[in-house]
Amino acid sequence: MRTLIREALLYGALSAFLLCVDVVILWILVRDFSWHYLLAASVSFSVGLVVGYLVSITTVFKFRRIKRQQMEFGSFAAIGIVGLAINAAALSFGVAY
Repeated sequence: MRTLIREALLYGALSAFLLCVDVVILWILVRDFSWHYLLAASVSFSVGLVVGYLVSITTVFKFRRIKRQQMEFGSFAAIGIVGLAINAAALSFGVAY
C-alpha cells in the first residue's frame, strides 16, 4: 500500500510539473515565435507527454505491467492523445468565447 501511495504522490507532483512545462512552452511558442495556439498547444503537450513517460518509467513507477516498451509507450501516448483532444477543445472554446 505504501508503494501505491508513493507512486500516486509522485505522479501527482510530476503531473503538476508537466503542466507548468506545457504552459511555458505554449506561451513561448505563441508569444515569441507567433505560432498558432493550437499548433503550439499540440507541440507543448507532446513534449510533456514524452518527458512524462520517461520520468514515469525511470522514477515514479517501480512495477511495469507492460513489458514491451513500445507497447507501453503506445498505451501512454493513447491516453495522452485523449488529453490532447480535451486540451485543444478547451483552448478553442476559451479563445472563441
